[in-house]
Amino acid sequence: MSATTIANKVPVNWKQIQKKLSSTEAAIEFIEFQYYDGKNWTDSVYYAALVLRKDRPEPVMVPLFETRTFDNFTKELNNGSGSDAIGLFYTRGAKIGNTTSQKKDIAGWLWKPLENYLAGIDKIFFAPVGKLHRISFAALPINDKQLLSEKYQLVQLNTTASILLKEELHITKKDQLVVYGAIDYDSTDIEKNESSLRGATRAAPYIVRGASGFDYLPGTLTEIDAVLKIGINAGMKVNVLKGKDATENSFKAMDMNTGVAVIHLATHGYYFPEASVLEKGNDFKQNRFQQSIHPLLRSGVVLAGANFSWKGGDAGNREDGILTGLEVANLYLPNTKLVVLSACETALGDIKGTEGVYGLQRAFKMAGVKYLLMSLWEVPDTETAEFMELLYKNLLAQQSIENAFKKTQHLMQIKYRNEPYKWGAWVLIY
Repeated sequence: MSATTIANKVPVNWKQIQKKLSSTEAAIEFIEFQYYDGKNWTDSVYYAALVLRKDRPEPVMVPLFETRTFDNFTKELNNGSGSDAIGLFYTRGAKIGNTTSQKKDIAGWLWKPLENYLAGIDKIFFAPVGKLHRISFAALPINDKQLLSEKYQLVQLNTTASILLKEELHITKKDQLVVYGAIDYDSTDIEKNESSLRGATRAAPYIVRGASGFDYLPGTLTEIDAVLKIGINAGMKVNVLKGKDATENSFKAMDMNTGVAVIHLATHGYYFPEASVLEKGNDFKQNRFQQSIHPLLRSGVVLAGANFSWKGGDAGNREDGILTGLEVANLYLPNTKLVVLSACETALGDIKGTEGVYGLQRAFKMAGVKYLLMSLWEVPDTETAEFMELLYKNLLAQQSIENAFKKTQHLMQIKYRNEPYKWGAWVLIY
């Protein structure tokens, strides 16, 4: 929490942030650093946290763990392959009551050291760093009976300096909502045998199941119909784009449109790591998005007609239906309060030390969007639709964006108590 800058380029220090905190709030800035042994820089990288409270004279630095601890944990989850499989923790090791897993894994070396500095705190603003961007803090079990998000209200930020600019935003009936879903990725007949698609996820092909294109997602039709109904009942202006109409051109037409407050994208998302870390010897074809050296081209969402270009077709001067992070970053959306990326792995991207995530998260922030709802792993189609319907009911019940998300998350926690895979991927980022 040394001096940094915010949007208006004004230097910020921790004392300014501290003044914004109430007596029951804390700000945690996670940091990573290379270890210096007094003579040389070593190859060891450590994580720590700077904890700031209203009632403390200065921030407290709390040592956490060495990066090898994280790497060994993900290797164990993924049978020693070395892949970053942190999402598996939430399907295999994060069940309430699994004491052995809790003590052995993330809770013990990430969160337990912080608890001594959080007495009397009920709301935490936190900014992850490095590999912590892959962790669902909300779904982290901290004891035999409780998840972290049940003990604290968690607010994720790109930097704790954002607290100085933060405002409580609501969605009102005067706002315009643009919804994408039930998309035709082939620009042909999208009629499918829905029984064969149950259990689908919203991830990119090649990575998940070696497919040659994007499958239609039946759950997104249910989802957008529910969002449309809720919006209309609340008196909002709702524009729904589906099938062949859910084009990349229509999305880019929102550039500099001051009337669009909420954009909802129910579709497939993708993120590919750098080519140097892609699994060698795989049997799937790598396309130009996977091979790109630019991280904002290796992350994106797909719209109508995307399969043609995804399979290697040349779209010429036309839009290809693949909305990359780089294209998003070049848009101007400063009046958009919320973008909901109802797709797989939309919160991921290349991690560049303390500079954050280079992916859709950074792209939409560069475009000026206030809040982003994104996912950390492959999300199930059916439960995602359920999550989104609850979210909009809460949003349009005059709750703030933060409180609507918190209530939705809580209701899904209750229903899927020991299945955080079905709800824990979702993170709200300011």
